[in-house]
Amino acid sequence: MELHHKKHHQTYVNSYNTAFEQMQAAESKQDIAAAIALQPLINFHGGGHINHTLFWENLAPSKNGGGGEPTGKVKVFASTPSTN
Repeated sequence: MELHHKKHHQTYVNSYNTAFEQMQAAESKQDIAAAIALQPLINFHGGGHINHTLFWENLAPSKNGGGGEPTGKVKVFASTPSTN
């Protein structure tokens, strides 16, 4: 998990920050074409960061603010053996 956090998740953060800085530069130059071209990168890397952040927060024990055990339909689904 440490490798996943320090390498994979960090790549999303670094790439988002780079794209965001490029977006700011494009906006300051009023370069609309460059700003539009950067939107998919910002969405992709920003989304990757958000998804990983949710993962880390829910992975923590409930006493540390994590999600705890599933409840309701999620618990039933999670405890059902896979047929695949």
